[in-house]
Amino acid sequence: MARKVRVRKKRFGSRDSALKKQLQEFDRRISGLENQVAKILEILQQIVAQASRLRERENGGVGESGGVGEWESRGKTHDPPLGAVDKMQLIAKLVEEEEKNYKADEQQLNDCYIQAQHWAHRGVILFDAIASTVELCQNKLFPEYRKVKNELPVPVQEKLQKRYEGIEIIDRMLARLVEPARELYETETPNRQLPRISKSELIDILSKKTNQESASQTLAKKLKEIGDRRYKCIAEIRELAERRQQRWLNFVEKKVLPIVDGIESGQRYSQPLVEQLKDENPTWSTKLDDWFKIYHNLHLNLLHALEQVQVYPMQVKTKTPIDYTLHEPFDVQADESLPNEYIKEVIRQGYEYLSEKSKLKSQNSKEFLVLRTAQVVVVKN
Repeated sequence: MARKVRVRKKRFGSRDSALKKQLQEFDRRISGLENQVAKILEILQQIVAQASRLRERENGGVGESGGVGEWESRGKTHDPPLGAVDKMQLIAKLVEEEEKNYKADEQQLNDCYIQAQHWAHRGVILFDAIASTVELCQNKLFPEYRKVKNELPVPVQEKLQKRYEGIEIIDRMLARLVEPARELYETETPNRQLPRISKSELIDILSKKTNQESASQTLAKKLKEIGDRRYKCIAEIRELAERRQQRWLNFVEKKVLPIVDGIESGQRYSQPLVEQLKDENPTWSTKLDDWFKIYHNLHLNLLHALEQVQVYPMQVKTKTPIDYTLHEPFDVQADESLPNEYIKEVIRQGYEYLSEKSKLKSQNSKEFLVLRTAQVVVVKN
């Protein structure tokens, strides 16, 4: 199910969107390298032209044998030689460009690393919340419920048999939560060190080159190699952060919320039966109330576990206009007391979670993202 940002901002996109961003980033890097090589060639040409003019003045306009002047007098049929001064000027320029590129890539890596750590931390909190909730339910709530159940008269127990079976299913579903939740427990995030090219490496590369074309080709190849290695490092941490986030969201939506739905459904359908049994057996009214509390107690503890990981039920109000970013139409019904496109009934509760960006915002501007839309009945007259 696609998730959307609540009123203030839609949640960032799916893995298709992430892949598109990665391809765009790769294109940007390639374009940057091509621009850098073009700048290098331009600088080399300027340096060669300047050196040629200087040598011509020193030699009265006549180039020495094997020098730039002779190269120009022959119609520039060969690449210009690359002297020591030329190399040092080129190295200084490349070091400056490399530093800018490195800082930009380092910022991207740090952003991805912070996201990966954020979702690892949320995974640890989620596991702890689920483990403690399951332990409480199995060691306290279910034993108390079974004790009250066995104290009820046999005819009453028989009429509640279907409700018993539903509660036992919830017990088994809770017990099966712990192991999948354990997979969310990650405390380490690999720290990648971005490769970079140093001044000494540039000097070593250029020391072996004697002409412009050879130097340009070698430098372009080296810079592309460094850029590809950096991109790979950034992509690995970005994918790790996205994988952790998706696994966390899937666990809450696919594993936890169905149990909450089952508790709410059982409570809704059990209440009329319990009220009927209380009317038929007034002396057992208190015991029936005690038995019925199992739904409330289970629901309360699971919602508390979700609150610990900053997941909250949506505040969906009936008799208000539907918001398609938060609500999903489950059915349409006529109701002349309400306008079209108004919510008549909530069928299934929706949930939202606090965005990781909210920690950078003030308390009054928290950003919530849709974890699961609410299913509602919409008025259509």
